[in-house]
Amino acid sequence: MSTSAFSSLVAVLGNYTSWIVPFLFTLTVIVFFHELGHFLVARWCGIRVLVFSMGFGPEVAGFNDRHGTRWKISLIPLGGYVKFFGDDNEASVPDPAVLAAMSEEERRHSFFGQSVGRRAAVVVAGPLTNFILAVIVFAGVFIALLGPDRHLQDLAFAVRIRRLLRHLLTGLPALPGNFPWPFALCHSHLSM
Repeated sequence: MSTSAFSSLVAVLGNYTSWIVPFLFTLTVIVFFHELGHFLVARWCGIRVLVFSMGFGPEVAGFNDRHGTRWKISLIPLGGYVKFFGDDNEASVPDPAVLAAMSEEERRHSFFGQSVGRRAAVVVAGPLTNFILAVIVFAGVFIALLGPDRHLQDLAFAVRIRRLLRHLLTGLPALPGNFPWPFALCHSHLSM
């Protein structure tokens, strides 16, 4: 390889590393919180979680927690997944034969043995967690850019927004306990 070809290769790779590393870091943070939302609500609903993976492909590092969940980092850092008890494939489509062979106890801890409301809560939890993360990040940027004194001046505006939201949400049916939706659907299993 000639010197000019080598320096061209270094220049191109240098340009890629200046954006690939921050992109992968940002993607990993977003995916981690997204999957953590699915994981936490599933656990609160009594669903057994088999795997929490950051990335795809072969496992690079991992450990098992006290509940039997395999936490792992995989080779390809372009996403992640949470595998629930009873999931038989990547699309989470259950095998009818496997479901029929499950005991009642196993079915209670599988994703497909849950009510539609609990399954919906688990599915919604990932995007909801990303939304909450975005609010926290934007609030942090807002405070950092405007300074601590500026956000105190806007407290009255925040109180008005809270009153407006409370007014808009008063027509919704009451949820059991003090848990925000979708967590109220699973409040009976919070001790798990």
